[in-house]
Amino acid sequence: MPIIYALVSKGSYVLVEMMAKTGNMSAIARKILLKVAHKEGKMSYTYDNYAFHYVVSGYLCFMCLTDYNFSQTVAFSFLLRAQRRFIDRYGQTLENINSYQYQDFGLLLKEMMADYSILSPERLERAKDDLRGTKVPVAQNIDRLLQRHEKSELLVDQVEKTPFVDDSLRSAQRHNPTMKKAPWYKNMLIWLIVIMVLLVIGIVCILVGCGGFTFKNCR
Repeated sequence: MPIIYALVSKGSYVLVEMMAKTGNMSAIARKILLKVAHKEGKMSYTYDNYAFHYVVSGYLCFMCLTDYNFSQTVAFSFLLRAQRRFIDRYGQTLENINSYQYQDFGLLLKEMMADYSILSPERLERAKDDLRGTKVPVAQNIDRLLQRHEKSELLVDQVEKTPFVDDSLRSAQRHNPTMKKAPWYKNMLIWLIVIMVLLVIGIVCILVGCGGFTFKNCR
């Protein structure tokens, strides 16, 4: 899923966010927000195998996290389309902010993330049309934005629930010790099976070499 995470904020206050995989991308996105949310403009910051893209207009910031090799043009097309739909629905000046009122937009954001993640020639052409007359910024390393003590390693799990991981699954993983230990139990089961197979092979070899259960050849 090339578009892994997306959010909408007013200043540094997150109104709605959606993620396609579990991980700490939300925490890193908030660190970026503190630096950029009050400055008009757009930018891309690369971070290892990923890239953060954002557009700030007025009080609103639209941000997404993609794979490093994902089309920057499509990423900004996604952000601009999300911006238009959000402003059409709620307006640019938001009062009495309550994050819960934007959950419906979260569902739309989720659909858009899945849609824009499927790259095609038609998608690329529409993205170019969206950005016609708009200069796409040159991506910079995130070190230019965040200090060393502000950075944390970006962790993105590879386990997905098509097309998005439930909040309920993430909660269960946090609170259910059995789920956390599942990989350990799986490895232990594999080793037990391997040991049993080796024992069976060893016993068969001994029986064949000794002439069966009577062990007549080994006396």
